[in-house]
Amino acid sequence: MPLNGDFRMSTANTMRIFLFALCLCLQFLTAYAENQPQQKTQIWEDGTKYQGSVVNGKRHGKGTITWPDGSRYVGYFKNDLRNGPGTMTLPDGTVYSGYFVDDKLTDPPSHEAETAAETLQGNPPVLADLFPPVTELTDEIAEQLRNTLDMWAAAWSEKNAEQYLANYAADFKVPGKLSRRQWEIFRRGRLRRPSRINVTVQLNSLALTEPNIVEIRIRQIYKSNLHNDTINKLLRMKRTDEGDWKILSELVVK
Repeated sequence: MPLNGDFRMSTANTMRIFLFALCLCLQFLTAYAENQPQQKTQIWEDGTKYQGSVVNGKRHGKGTITWPDGSRYVGYFKNDLRNGPGTMTLPDGTVYSGYFVDDKLTDPPSHEAETAAETLQGNPPVLADLFPPVTELTDEIAEQLRNTLDMWAAAWSEKNAEQYLANYAADFKVPGKLSRRQWEIFRRGRLRRPSRINVTVQLNSLALTEPNIVEIRIRQIYKSNLHNDTINKLLRMKRTDEGDWKILSELVVK
């Protein structure tokens, strides 16, 4: 039978071995998780936005990237660059489809083309595959919505009419009896009138009401050299086939 001192020493050694093993296990799990594909949304300061697969912080796998000038790429990435089959659409509507190597469109070697064809089963990547319907309000979806609201408020604050209006869906419910064109002209005028604007948005609640449709309650704080107010709003937002979130309706509530 061990003495009390020996028993305490044995217990302490066992605990040290257990903690060491636990640390090794956690390090392994962290490294494993970092190297697994995750669906992410990345937004740069200039408005460039990427949505798709990310591995260890880099774009890797299927995804789509949209630039501020309206250009868009849908396809495959590797090591943060366009690599593999994909489609590039320019602002004027010109479309280039083919095989990309390190961000450059090129004719692939035959074996690469065959591999790409097998991967895609003979079809180019489509948006529906990249962005399946949202049926659950996950942390990732909540983060996408927060980013969209931040970009909306930033465009408003910068008086950037194009970026501001781009946040509204094509089937946005225009208030009153205005047409969509009349409403856009009205909003452009409201953006131009003040010499400075600052808009901040506080997200209060999110609720998925149907696939791809989310109701969001926000507190909107508006300040300009002409007018200040703080109001509560109910926004209905939908996920588009391109993975973006757009405003369907906008209502002031108590």
